[in-house]
Amino acid sequence: MFDWQISFGNVLTIASFVLGGLAFVWTMKSQIDSLGTRTQAMEGELKKLVEILVNQGRQDERMNSIDQRMLVQGQRLDHAIERFDRISDFRKGE
Repeated sequence: MFDWQISFGNVLTIASFVLGGLAFVWTMKSQIDSLGTRTQAMEGELKKLVEILVNQGRQDERMNSIDQRMLVQGQRLDHAIERFDRISDFRKGE
């Protein structure tokens, strides 16, 4: 049936499995710690990118506001020129 004797080879096999498992766990732990550090660095970079995008959005709104003000000024200037032309035509008698 079963041979209940333990040989040196069996002990070496068991020890190699245990040591291999411990080495695997230790390696995984160091890789997980490394990934945690890299993730924290990426979070910092993402915060910077968010800040840049927010600032870019603010600049876009400022540019839209400036553009709108320039359009209003242009319309005022057009109306002033039209009034001036009507006054000039009236003075000339046309």
